[in-house]
Amino acid sequence: MRFKKWFPGALLAAAIAAALLAWQDSGSSTAQAVAASSSKAAPQTSAPARAETKPSMFPVPVDEVPLAEQVQGLMATGDPEKAYHAYLLLARCEQFIRDGDRPTFDVELLKTKRPEYLPGYRGMNEQEKQHDTKLCSGMTERLRLSKLESLAIAVKAGVMGAVAAFAQEGPFGDPGALKTRPDDPLVQEWKAVARAQLVSAVEAGTDISAIMYLAAESQNGSDLFEKNMLLAYRYFMAQGLFDGEQYGAESMSAKWFAKDGEFMVAMGKDLSPAERAAELAAAQHIADNFREQRKLAGDKR
Repeated sequence: MRFKKWFPGALLAAAIAAALLAWQDSGSSTAQAVAASSSKAAPQTSAPARAETKPSMFPVPVDEVPLAEQVQGLMATGDPEKAYHAYLLLARCEQFIRDGDRPTFDVELLKTKRPEYLPGYRGMNEQEKQHDTKLCSGMTERLRLSKLESLAIAVKAGVMGAVAAFAQEGPFGDPGALKTRPDDPLVQEWKAVARAQLVSAVEAGTDISAIMYLAAESQNGSDLFEKNMLLAYRYFMAQGLFDGEQYGAESMSAKWFAKDGEFMVAMGKDLSPAERAAELAAAQHIADNFREQRKLAGDKR
């Protein structure tokens, strides 16, 4: 099923989408950079002028410029947010080369339920596949290896979305190492760093894109995080509280993650009233931190 095949990558994409939508109104430089850098950072060739369009929340490759030149141009800026953009371009190509497809977000699809797909996502159409076939033909081993270097720069600078991408990539770009080499000291060290980065980003309210990633990891359990329904309840609730403040109590996310909503009632059915109250208080603290961070981002405009 495509749901299982795409879940990790699409979950991260959805988390980044939610983060950028939430932060765009505050003037966050991260949101602005990811939305606009594809048209500004890469070297330009002579081409007919294009009509101005609304920036995409995800990086859109510049068709006239080969992949290597786009990445080089982004990295040459010395901007960690542009480095993250370079990482996203390479990661997208790597997935397309591996699978011959990748999840494509379409807001109209949120209105329909298709059990074989993640909500809001579809497979690529032929035009999109032709585009990526041409663009990603420029992928080399050197570019593939540089992907993690670009991501490391973004993680160190605290670029939104980077810590979740770091966790998804796995130890040194090999997610299978968590299962095949769990006792390797280097793998254990990487695991400790990845876990700490995600938890810190969420608890401190510095990277909203990490909430859903960490919530899903806690709910389902993985090679990186053990299953923990208390934490899953906390993080899903925090997402709902933040979205309720940002988009209103009637927004889809706020209603879905409301404490008396069907999803959260089912999530907390095995928790005691005291446990639910404690996690709700912790969730409110996280939401308050995100609100404060968003305010600080707005003050820097």
